[in-house]
Amino acid sequence: MHIRWQRGYTTTPWMLLLIPGIGLMLMALAILIWPQLLAYMIALALLAGGVTLTGWALTLRTAQKARQTQNNVHSTTHYEVL
Repeated sequence: MHIRWQRGYTTTPWMLLLIPGIGLMLMALAILIWPQLLAYMIALALLAGGVTLTGWALTLRTAQKARQTQNNVHSTTHYEVL
């Protein structure tokens, strides 16, 4: 199984595991050398998570309001006939 990229590069499944693995090892070495880096990485991950969840919440709120408006527009009105 090969994955072909736009420019003709091919990637095999083992490379999809090797590249992130090397990246994680390099990050671990950087943290060992500069321990403060870990605090920045955790703070960045928490900030990214908070921004993402807030964005999802606002998107859901907008969709819910749109759905309520749509339901109110298409509601059935009943008239009494005298």
